[in-house]
Amino acid sequence: MMRMVENIKQGTVIDHIPSGKALDCLDLLCYNNKTRLFMAVNVPSNKMISKDILKLENVFLSEDEINKIAIIAPIATVSIIENEKIVKKFKVELPNQIKNFQKCVNPKCVTNTEHYLQPLHNVNKKRNALECAYCERTLH
Repeated sequence: MMRMVENIKQGTVIDHIPSGKALDCLDLLCYNNKTRLFMAVNVPSNKMISKDILKLENVFLSEDEINKIAIIAPIATVSIIENEKIVKKFKVELPNQIKNFQKCVNPKCVTNTEHYLQPLHNVNKKRNALECAYCERTLH
């Protein structure tokens, strides 16, 4: 098998992203325009029909960023790379709550009228939905 993308020396690899969702995941991450990143889209997979992969050199994700990735790609795996070797690998887990993911869809919600409040959603794993912690409006 031919390697299409070179290894990164240190940073983060996000694997098993559903096909077509890599850009959505990338939008959630904090990185700068000097960050070297690799994105593979529609890669054949044994676990999935196809998947996307992100490699971010010299970027290490915060817990908040990992939680946001879990919303978009709940079966993703994150690998932490140091000296071109995986030092930690784990599956993302859906959190119980998520901050600053998206504005509440209810225009009358207190988070949309009082700008000092940050959006906060409870994760309803049974319904596969987010519910505003303030007004309980559901976001699918």
